[in-house]
Amino acid sequence: MKKLFGVLIFTLIAITFTSNANAESDDDCYKIWSTSYCPPRDGGIIIEWDKAYCGVGECRKINGNKICLAKKGGRIAQNFSEYKCSGGCVPARQDLCEVFEF
Repeated sequence: MKKLFGVLIFTLIAITFTSNANAESDDDCYKIWSTSYCPPRDGGIIIEWDKAYCGVGECRKINGNKICLAKKGGRIAQNFSEYKCSGGCVPARQDLCEVFEF
């Protein structure tokens, strides 16, 4: 029972500190402390431990890898730890996020 409880707590913490999103409007920015991070229009964003990583296409975190589509409008297919991207996969990058300081 203790092991199950520990796994549940770890999962909740991981979900809290890591999220994936795909931007469709200006409302898809993430605020971390007093700074907002926005992905490119129709792009994706991954938030991990108070850091934002963005891409021009959909982004996902798969087995610790932060990957994004190389172009807009494609798809990411996943089979356990393997993944393929239509149009190619690229790493998510912090410099692709637009940053707004408040």
